[in-house]
Amino acid sequence: SIVAAVGLCFSQTILAGIRWHVLAGCTGIMVKRWQVMHVTFAAMFCNQLLPTSIGGDLVRIGLLARLGISTGHAARTVVL
Repeated sequence: SIVAAVGLCFSQTILAGIRWHVLAGCTGIMVKRWQVMHVTFAAMFCNQLLPTSIGGDLVRIGLLARLGISTGHAARTVVL
């Protein structure tokens, strides 16, 4: 059903955020969980709007830079 599909999509995005939070922590980026979820949802949304999936990654790097994380460090975690 549609409710199950929406629930699975929502769960997938949350799990992607948790996975990225763990990766970021391993590389030395300390970001709060709610900030990670905000960045993850914004990046996933942009992946749907922009013509390539790279757009969401650029949004993620840009939002992390706004949180005070160096662009290079943010790019490394996104690439991982």
